[in-house]
Amino acid sequence: MELNLPTLLFYGGAFDPPHNAHLELLKKCAKTFAEAKIKVFVDQTPPPLGLQQKTPTGFEERKTMVVLTLEKLQEINETTSASIIIEKAASKPQYAIDRLKTQDLTLDRPAWIFGDDQWLSFDKWKSWGEIASLVNFVVFPRLHSVERIKQKYEALFTPWGEDLYFTQNWLTRKTNRQNKPRIFIHTKPTSDVSSTSIRRGEIDLEASVPHSVATYIKENSLYNTNGKHL
Repeated sequence: MELNLPTLLFYGGAFDPPHNAHLELLKKCAKTFAEAKIKVFVDQTPPPLGLQQKTPTGFEERKTMVVLTLEKLQEINETTSASIIIEKAASKPQYAIDRLKTQDLTLDRPAWIFGDDQWLSFDKWKSWGEIASLVNFVVFPRLHSVERIKQKYEALFTPWGEDLYFTQNWLTRKTNRQNKPRIFIHTKPTSDVSSTSIRRGEIDLEASVPHSVATYIKENSLYNTNGKHL
């Protein structure tokens, strides 16, 4: 069956810091969407009045850590032809819809990559309906079940009914009915790691981020055990 996989994917976040769950997510995307270009947006600063907490780490520091994470991905993912690039910094805080409007979306409908917490709050994003008219969705469970993710999609858009298709650890819809966005849900949870827990010193740093990122954090004294920027 031809699934018409997206050939352009977007992944945004503060990445404060990037960690092994981010790496795992990108690795799975690069494997499944092997012909895709994946664009990573590092937030200049979190949007004001948004759901993200204020980041204590500068953009250049976070961008450097993302570069180190992507270098690790290239080491372990040599067989894929997926192209992963970091988009240039915005001159001011931007929401997802602002980022999308700077992109060439004339190719096949692209997709936005979500963690489950981002997905379950998607209808609180600025202009989420407009975003849904522009992209499909790729969602990874971490703390929430595949069924919960699926229910959120149905609440926002349309019931799936019998329109289900399982392939290579993914759940998706067979068709794109009524021009509603497609969704691809990975059926296996990603690692239970969060940037907040790392900043607060609640979990082991070396076990939570690539070694090069852990070294960078220590050499630059980015966080202490109280989760404060030094």
